[in-house]
Amino acid sequence: MMKHKCIVQSKINCIFETAVESVSSQKRPQQNYRVVASNKISVEALQSEISSATATEKLDGTCCYVKEFQGKPALWARLDRKATKAANKRFQKHTRLHREWEKNDKQGCEPKYTWTYPDDMKEVPDCWIAADGVARDKSHGGITPDKNGHVPGWVPVVTDKRQYCWHNTTVDEENSLALILREAGECLELTVQQMDDFLGKTLELIGTCVNGNPYGLGSKDNPFHFLVEHGSILVRECPPIDYHGLKRWFEDGNSASRDIEGIVWHCSDGNMFKIHRHHLGLQWPPSKGSSCEASDVCRNVPSLASREVVVNAGILFDASHTHHNLTRQLQTIRDLHGKIFDSLCHMPLNCVENMKELLE
Repeated sequence: MMKHKCIVQSKINCIFETAVESVSSQKRPQQNYRVVASNKISVEALQSEISSATATEKLDGTCCYVKEFQGKPALWARLDRKATKAANKRFQKHTRLHREWEKNDKQGCEPKYTWTYPDDMKEVPDCWIAADGVARDKSHGGITPDKNGHVPGWVPVVTDKRQYCWHNTTVDEENSLALILREAGECLELTVQQMDDFLGKTLELIGTCVNGNPYGLGSKDNPFHFLVEHGSILVRECPPIDYHGLKRWFEDGNSASRDIEGIVWHCSDGNMFKIHRHHLGLQWPPSKGSSCEASDVCRNVPSLASREVVVNAGILFDASHTHHNLTRQLQTIRDLHGKIFDSLCHMPLNCVENMKELLE
């Protein structure tokens, strides 16, 4: 049972102090600047006693949240409230000025920006809620957008099955079940669990149609998605927190276990800090565009997609639980119950619902 807190409600800060360079981002090619790490650990990380924190794998997917909706546990998707076109134009001008101020060793007065909330923001669905811990103005208590001009928030996926079709394949709303990947000793376990078990927690949606499929899961004809609880995949033999040491650790081609997007450290005070390969000038994913087709199983894919995996759908056979009209994906997992595969890539999957049924 994890003792560290692992609820991700907003962007996680880099473990090192960062700087902005006027070079195209490796992570977002359309972005004409990139954020790089220095070799100095941030003051906030030191104050949180980062040296004794728990190191976990940073997952490359999209963040989700389990919270009640209409009286039952539901999966919520991340939906940041963004600025209107006019407000964003003003804010981008401020951002450029602030970046220049930082480049000039912070000489002179720091440029400030004042938001008018919610007038400066785009409309969001009525069921949208702001994430826990969003910044608030000390003078009036109103919400203040973050440094990117966004207000992190959530929306229940069941309210828009077309927009969140892949989120919905990982849960069975009628039976309050979720398809979860977790560690089980040295291997991984793909299991079906009650959504009640994750109330108030955040998870990562990973799969074929998320973030360009860095893990090479499934295929266009047979997409495959699941959820991973944040903080549940531990990083073993994590090196000391040193810029050059961490870079060498990620670059070690002899260890497939280091083939990960990054590391998230969970501190005892609840704070979290991260390092991403791009912070260190390293490529992610290791081999962009790789996939797990039958003819090319698990070649050049990250470690998460190459570890041995056991399927556990025991809850679906429990006589004390009655399950009706299981989703196609859960039916497939039930048929694979008890089987062990060399990796997620080796699993014979037939999870695709008829798209019309999926969107109903």
